[in-house]
Amino acid sequence: MGCVNIMDAVDVFPVQSILFPRPIMPIALLFLFELLFIILAPLASAQPPELKVMTFNIRYAGGESLVDADGWTNITPFSSRKTRVLRIIAENDPDILGLQEPLDSQVKDLRTGLKAYSFYGIGRDDGKIKGEYAAIFYRTERFSLNDSGSFWLSKTPTVPGTTFSTRKDANARIASWVKLTDSKTSQSYCVLNTHLDNQDAQARILSAELIRNQLQSIAPNLPVLVTGDFNATETDRAVITLVRKDASAKPPLLDSYRKLHPVQNPNERTFHNFTGDTKGLRIDFILHSPEFTPIKSEILRTQYGEYYPSDHYPTITVFIISTLQNPRPPKNNL
Repeated sequence: MGCVNIMDAVDVFPVQSILFPRPIMPIALLFLFELLFIILAPLASAQPPELKVMTFNIRYAGGESLVDADGWTNITPFSSRKTRVLRIIAENDPDILGLQEPLDSQVKDLRTGLKAYSFYGIGRDDGKIKGEYAAIFYRTERFSLNDSGSFWLSKTPTVPGTTFSTRKDANARIASWVKLTDSKTSQSYCVLNTHLDNQDAQARILSAELIRNQLQSIAPNLPVLVTGDFNATETDRAVITLVRKDASAKPPLLDSYRKLHPVQNPNERTFHNFTGDTKGLRIDFILHSPEFTPIKSEILRTQYGEYYPSDHYPTITVFIISTLQNPRPPKNNL
């Protein structure tokens, strides 16, 4: 039997192949990474959804000598306030919108202009179409309506046109609410919108107490959002009543703007009377129960040319919605 030449053996079985076989680990790692991507990708995409909420006193159409072609009150001539209001809403694209002061004619304009939204509200003077609305708009493709209602801020909350104020020139005051189910989370929550008295501090306090009591009855187990023009700053008793932290305050309500901006700024004014002034305090608020986590809150001081949309600046807050442990309420069959 002949001897094998060592060099021939090297040609048949290269030394590198014998001593250092081709690594299979990178292939295994690649497979592992692909498997992890398949498993984790749905989790990465399942981040808590955002919810964008706006509150905006749009200024009722009336009371001034200058009225534009759309019939809206206009401090400045030759400029459509309706267009500016619709524009600032569209540019900020809220999911839920609480409006104060619109009259029925303005509600009709808004419902025509905000085609992606559904609407709830009634006139405060007669419970139908007379007087200002505390209007709520919500994105139709995202939310389904389970229930809705209104009550008057008075000793007789079911009687239209009433108020806590004893002033002879006092206006009726109303709060309107909806219960919505969010298609992005399959969770439900309550949204309440209101406009407190502008002249009577005691009426504002009584209204805040009534809102708290009504929320316990309307939405005892639901997360809550409250939007509104409170005609009061955060140090006034009416606002303190709404955000108080004692055991009877259920659901607890938090000030979304102050939570993200804990140090008060001298330029937080939200009512500017068409002047563009910023020095002062907020009277427009977005409150929330703890299930909502605000991640951004801003007073919108948008100006179109020389003109503002309203005598109030809108405020907008973006929330992250945690997994809410609440049952979906049945639809109202009434």
